[in-house]
Amino acid sequence: MSDPKRKISASIQISLLDQLQKIGYVSPTEAVLTGFKLLLNGANLETKDLIEEYKQQIEEYKMDIVEYKRKIEEYKNKKMEYKDKITEYKREIAEYKENLDKCITDIESLQAENRSLTDQMEEYKKQIREYECNIEEYTKGLVEYKNNIEEYRKETAEYTIRTESLQVENKIF
Repeated sequence: MSDPKRKISASIQISLLDQLQKIGYVSPTEAVLTGFKLLLNGANLETKDLIEEYKQQIEEYKMDIVEYKRKIEEYKNKKMEYKDKITEYKREIAEYKENLDKCITDIESLQAENRSLTDQMEEYKKQIREYECNIEEYTKGLVEYKNNIEEYRKETAEYTIRTESLQVENKIF
């Protein structure tokens, strides 16, 4: 007596069915039964080893995925930190630019003031030269005046002597 059977349904890719037919399996049922027998009999130990190896690799990949997800989160956090830093740097740059603009304005103002002071200084130097020339003229005038005073004193002394002499002569007469 044969074992009772149960009908199962499976969706199999057409390309896989074509390959099975090429190696001699006329019906999908025949190919599936052969595959099940091989699995149950353990005829293909290499496949079992490969399956175990693949399971182990899948677990490693899962751990890698967890690590990659952690790194992605870490990178996202760093990216946010960098965005915050960039925003802060942009703000600082704007402040520096504002300060630089103010410094440039101050420098231009100081340069204009310096030009004005330089012009004033040149004017003062010109006035000093004029004063020096005037002082020289006044000094010459004072020397001349002093010489004139000396001459007048001498003349006055002479007149005084003459006058006294005349007064003495007038008394004598």
